[in-house]
Formats: sequence, structure tokens, C-alpha cells
Amino acid sequence: MKTIGNKDRFDVVVIGGGAAGVGVSIALRHAGIENFTILERATIGASFASWPAETRFITPSFPTNSIGMLDLNSIAIGVSPAFSLEVEHPTGAEYASHLRGVAHFFELPVRQETTVHRSRSRTATFVSTPRMKRCRPNMSSGLQVNFNTRS
Repeated sequence: MKTIGNKDRFDVVVIGGGAAGVGVSIALRHAGIENFTILERATIGASFASWPAETRFITPSFPTNSIGMLDLNSIAIGVSPAFSLEVEHPTGAEYASHLRGVAHFFELPVRQETTVHRSRSRTATFVSTPRMKRCRPNMSSGLQVNFNTRS
């Protein structure tokens, strides 16, 4: 994290600590991006933890199958709820626990109990390079995110 004046500055701010937020944060780590944070309104996996107890994933978790596909409930390569939870159809609470464990393992910079009030672009543009087939942010632009953490 970079601090300028009394403000924290990040290259990337991930809003939400669910499966997508944790998964993209792991991808950022693998890409060598270190100056980022995850802002989560409650706790990692809170939306899954709030599922009714009898609700389970429809898609089974398994480490592999006969055609070599990855676990459909996995959020990163080499990470499978089937291994950590030892169940095929995890409950929401179990999957939330899995997400918290993965976030801890990868030492993801999470700010829990943080409410995002506004996110706005300061002329942010994305440049697509046809050869790479990827979008990358125009580094001359900025994004302002206003948030506060409950104490």
C-alpha cells in the first residue's frame, strides 16, 4: 500500500470478498501485483455463510474427473473445496470457511467490515491490445473509491 498524504493508494481495489473477489485477488498475486486490497462489507464469504443450512452447492466438488477438468467450485488453480472440506456438495457455511482459508493461505490483504460508499472513475479508460486479447487499464487514469471501516 502506498500512502499519499492521509490517503491510501492502491493499484487495484477489489470490492467484495466472495468467490470472485478472492479468486481475482489470487490471480493478482500470481501476476505479481502486490499493491491491492479487498474491501468486504462483512467478512470473507459472508453471502455464502448466510445461506439456509439445508442449501448446498448443486455442482459437485471433486479434485478431478475422467476428462481432467478442474473442480467447478474452485476459485484458483490447485485449490479445491473437495480437498479442504472433504465433501462433494458443500453448504454455504462450509464454502465460506473454505474461502476464508484460501484468503488466509494466500495472505490476501482484506479489509473486512468495510462499507464502500462510492466508486467513481477519474477518466479511467481501458486499452485493448488485439495481439494480447486482454484489457489493461490506462495507467494515466485513476479510480477513486470512498470507504470506511467499522471500528
